[in-house]
Amino acid sequence: MKYFLPIFVLVFVTLSFADDFDIFNEIEVKEPKAVETKDKKFTDILLSGMDFNLVFKYYHFLSNFEDKTGEKDKRKDFANIMFEPKLKYSIKNTIFNFRGWLEYGNEKDTYKGIGDEFTDNSRYRRYAQLAEINTISSFGNLELTLGKKVIRVGVSSLYSPADRFKVVEGNDPIDLKEIGLWQIRTDYFQKNTNYTFVFLPAYNESKVPSQVTRWSGETDNESSSTEFDGVSEKDINKEIVNVTPKNFSYLGRVKTTLKGWDLFLSAYYGVSPYSVLKKDQDNSNKYYREHPMIISSSAGFSTTYKKFEFHGEGYAQHSPQGKDDDFFNYVVGSTYTLDEWVQYIWLDRIDATIEYAGELVINKQYAEYYERSSQDQRAGRNNILGRFNAKVNEKLNFEWYFTRSFDDSGYMHHYGATYKFNKGVNVKAFFDFFDGPKDSYYGRWRKNDRFMTFVEYKF
Repeated sequence: MKYFLPIFVLVFVTLSFADDFDIFNEIEVKEPKAVETKDKKFTDILLSGMDFNLVFKYYHFLSNFEDKTGEKDKRKDFANIMFEPKLKYSIKNTIFNFRGWLEYGNEKDTYKGIGDEFTDNSRYRRYAQLAEINTISSFGNLELTLGKKVIRVGVSSLYSPADRFKVVEGNDPIDLKEIGLWQIRTDYFQKNTNYTFVFLPAYNESKVPSQVTRWSGETDNESSSTEFDGVSEKDINKEIVNVTPKNFSYLGRVKTTLKGWDLFLSAYYGVSPYSVLKKDQDNSNKYYREHPMIISSSAGFSTTYKKFEFHGEGYAQHSPQGKDDDFFNYVVGSTYTLDEWVQYIWLDRIDATIEYAGELVINKQYAEYYERSSQDQRAGRNNILGRFNAKVNEKLNFEWYFTRSFDDSGYMHHYGATYKFNKGVNVKAFFDFFDGPKDSYYGRWRKNDRFMTFVEYKF
C-alpha cells in the first residue's frame, strides 16, 4: 500500500500530459549518422551531423529534511536546465565526435567553473562540461582513437563489475551523466574478435554531491567525510593524482563471439578508481586520502536461449603493496522478454531483468599506516537488482527499477514513465523511494523520497 498512491498518481499524470528510462544512464541522445562530405555543401554537412537535446528538470522532495548542523539546504523544490549538443562528422577515414552540455540549476554549492581540465578532480558541476571529444581513424582492420571518450568494458545490464573506469557527473547520485577519459586507444578487428588497448595518461574522479545538499545524508557533523564515515573532512588531505609516468594507466580487452556467446576478457594496471585512507605518521588526527596503483582483471559472458538472455561478469582486484583490499566482485543475471500474452492486457512487451551482485574479500588491507580500505565505496557487495520495462506502444513506456543491499538492509525503488510526443518532445516522470537504517547506503537518503519530471526536446 505504501507505493500504490504514488504509482496511481504517476500513471495519471503521465497519461494526462501525454522509453528507455534508465536512471543509471545519461539522458538518451539520438545517435547522429556519420556524414559523408562528397558532393555536399558545407552548410548541409554541418547541419546533418548535429543533434541537440534541451532538457528541463523539476523535482520535489516529499519529506522535510532533518539537519542538526544548520548548514544544509533543506528546500524541497529544485529545477535545472541543460542544453546538450552532440556532433558526429566523417571525413575520409576519420570520424570526429563531440558531446558536451551547458547546465544551470538552483542547487546550492553545486555549480562552479566553465570548461574542462585535463585532470578534473573537482566535485563541482561545470556550467559548461566537455563530456567527449575525439577522433576515430580507420586503417584497414585497425582503428585509432585519440581524445576524450567514455570507456565501457562489461556486458551486464544493470550492474557491471568490469565498468569501474568510467567517470560520471554524480552530484545527483540517482541521475548520472557519463564523462569520458582522455586516452589513446587502438582497436584491431579480426573476424568476430576485437582486440583493444587503451592508454590513460590522466586520472579523473567522478563528481560527488556537496556536503550541504540532501545527498550527503542526515549527519550531525556537516564536515563528516562521505567516503570514510566518522572521519572529519577537515582532517583529510586529498591527494592530487598528477600526470606523471608513475600514474599512467593501461587497459586491455579481448571481446569475441563464439557459437552464440558474447565473451570478453580484460586486464588493467593503473590508478585505483577508489580511495583509501592513510594516517599521518606524526599526527594521529590527520589523514591522507590516496588512490593507490592496482592490478585487476575481469571477464564476462552474454548469451540468449529462446526468450531468455543470460549474462555474468567477474572482477578481481589486487593491491600489490597492500594499500587496499584484494577482492573478487561478481554479478549474474538474466532478462526475460514477454511479448505474446501481454497483448491481452494492452502491452506490446515486457522486459524483466534480475541480477545478483556479490563480493569476496581475499586479503584485507595490510600496509602500514593505512587504516581504511575502499570497502564502503564499492558497489555490488551483496545486492539484488531488478528492472521491469513495460512498453505499451511506440510512445508510452513504464519502468520499475529496484535494488536492495542485504548487508545493510538499505533499498531504493524507482517508478518511471515516458511519453514520446511528435517532433522530438518527450515527457518523463518518476518517483524515487529510499529506506533502510540511517547508516546504510540508501537509508541515509530515507528523507529524499521525491517526484521528478523531465521535459526533453530533441532536434
